Amino acid sequence: MAAFFSFCLISEAARFRKSSIFAKAKEVEESKKKKVETQKLICKKARDYAQEVDSVEAQARLEGGFYVSPEAKLLFIVRIRGINDMHPTTKKILQF
Repeated sequence: MAAFFSFCLISEAARFRKSSIFAKAKEVEESKKKKVETQKLICKKARDYAQEVDSVEAQARLEGGFYVSPEAKLLFIVRIRGINDMHPTTKKILQF
């Protein structure tokens, strides 16, 4: 009887491992599908953007002008811990 019980436990453990392996494989497969769909969406957006830029450039040429793509805005922020012990010239430079 004890041998049958241990066989049932092993069988249950094997069944659990097998189901968890299949669940993990299914999860990996779904993540791959999602990644492929995301990549397709990114490519589509890039193509649409390229077409839009081309049409804007063509329109600018027809009007006799030039299209200049906007540049990224850059902002430098400096935090001064304190100005009590600072030279007056430096204080004046840091004023807005």
